[in-house]
Amino acid sequence: MPETSSSNGGIGEDLFIGVEGGGTSSNAVLLTGTGHVLASSAGDTTNMWNIGIPATCDNIMQMVNDLRKSAQLEDSHQISGIGLCLSGADSESENEKLVDYLREYFNPAAHYIIEADTMGSLATALPDLAGIVLISGTGSNCVLRNPDGTQIKSGGWGHLLGDEGSAYWIAMRAVKILFDHDDNYRVSEFNIDSLRRHVFKFFNVTQRSEILPFFYSPFQKSAIANMVGLLYVHSLVSKHPLIVNITLNYFV
Repeated sequence: MPETSSSNGGIGEDLFIGVEGGGTSSNAVLLTGTGHVLASSAGDTTNMWNIGIPATCDNIMQMVNDLRKSAQLEDSHQISGIGLCLSGADSESENEKLVDYLREYFNPAAHYIIEADTMGSLATALPDLAGIVLISGTGSNCVLRNPDGTQIKSGGWGHLLGDEGSAYWIAMRAVKILFDHDDNYRVSEFNIDSLRRHVFKFFNVTQRSEILPFFYSPFQKSAIANMVGLLYVHSLVSKHPLIVNITLNYFV
């Protein structure tokens, strides 16, 4: 459920919405031009590469509608601008498609700005937008932005081409170690029983073949990434060398 400010002031002013979109979940705020927060809301992933542009816009609009309801805005009150800092929003052409779709089917605001999630982090910490930001969540990305606006990017290419150091990357390697070991393709030097037990417990399965739907039909990146929390807690408690290597050293 969205949270609201105790004050409902500023409704007569120009209002703006900011969306921070991740690969697993997203957050949005409604605020005045002076920065007074009127409402906040949480929603699902807004990574267009994972779920497509229509579903991404649907999830954005779920948060927008929650914000409007919480702030008790009249239907006629148009939002002046919406800023979208989204995971995966690195392609100008795809960003334009998303904004066009959002405007055509929903039109939640008068003006739109869309950037990658790295830019939102930079703007939060460094007002001059110059510095380095490293994101390691469901996926991963790293960007260096110079004072003149030029950027150098490392990573951020998604689960097929990158995501090193992310929760999905770690979880995927844990599953791959298990599969390779049981297939006698790449036998682990460590006892595999503890890893197998925790992987099966997380996916609620009794055999490896039952894990396949999470990876293929449909692919559930955020669900797979969530396994890292279970493995991390186990590594702290048991100190099992294989689990520690996977979760703390990112070692395969």
